[in-house]
Amino acid sequence: MSCYRKELITNDKGSYDGIIDMIYVLTMEKSKKRHQSIYSQLNKFKLTKNAKIMFNKGYKTCKKISCNKYECQQVKTPPHDITHAMNEIYKDAIDNNYKTILILEDDFIVSERINNNQVIMDIKKIINDYKHSELILKLGCLPFVTMPYNNEYRRVILSAGAHAVLYNDIAFRKIYNKKLFALDDYDALLNRHFLGRELMYKEPLMYQLVQESENMKYWDDWNGGLLNSGEWFFSLMKYLRIDKSVEPGTSLVYKYHGIANFLFFILMIIIIYYLGRILIGFVLPLKIMELKGKKRRRKMKGGAKNRRVSKNYCHYPL
Repeated sequence: MSCYRKELITNDKGSYDGIIDMIYVLTMEKSKKRHQSIYSQLNKFKLTKNAKIMFNKGYKTCKKISCNKYECQQVKTPPHDITHAMNEIYKDAIDNNYKTILILEDDFIVSERINNNQVIMDIKKIINDYKHSELILKLGCLPFVTMPYNNEYRRVILSAGAHAVLYNDIAFRKIYNKKLFALDDYDALLNRHFLGRELMYKEPLMYQLVQESENMKYWDDWNGGLLNSGEWFFSLMKYLRIDKSVEPGTSLVYKYHGIANFLFFILMIIIIYYLGRILIGFVLPLKIMELKGKKRRRKMKGGAKNRRVSKNYCHYPL
């Protein structure tokens, strides 16, 4: 029995035809309310001529096995279930020889700006620029630490949200063929395997409400629960009211996450400073002692040689 069901949605034409080959929407089979929103937004914005909805029966209903490079395990948590479903999407994209795909989670909310002509040209240009290298582009996220790339894009160091991610074939083939994504949280895997290589657009083109879910209970599995990141992250989202409305909270994060950037780089400077002090305080004296030891040994060898030479002299009486 297959754990997934695909449904093809077609339009006469789309604003991103010739730029994005296929849009995938990942949803649970039983999420009927979200299905209405999916159909409504795909019909309203008509981004591409074709889109596929991937209906997931879930690990509780359908037994799934997920494998990385070292082991295979049965899927037993929602984060691993999402990652398994993502690999199913990559496989379908590879089978159909797609060059560029956009993967949406079923709670995506499209910005009216997405069909702006300049935005379309910006997306087209970055895809062309990355024809020969892997491209992972977030059309919406909650950025925390980023670096400048150009006027339209920023490099992502740390962000939350993978509800609207564009991939070229070099990227999704690498993920699938090397089994990079398995037995872990999909969002965390993106941050880990593509640190500093993900891009984000300068403004949110796809939104997502941050609401409590079963998936959130597993957010801290990667750090053993030490950081309690899920709790403080959701507290911040509630403070910004992104659990109720995507704006103005999301744009505030885009605008002011530079503060987090500043604090991050200050922290890096402090860490480098103290590491430098450790090196100077401990490693350097050891190195000096080692050099002095070598010099001492050379002197001792030189003295012994001179003594051996002096024994060969003959003294004759005058």
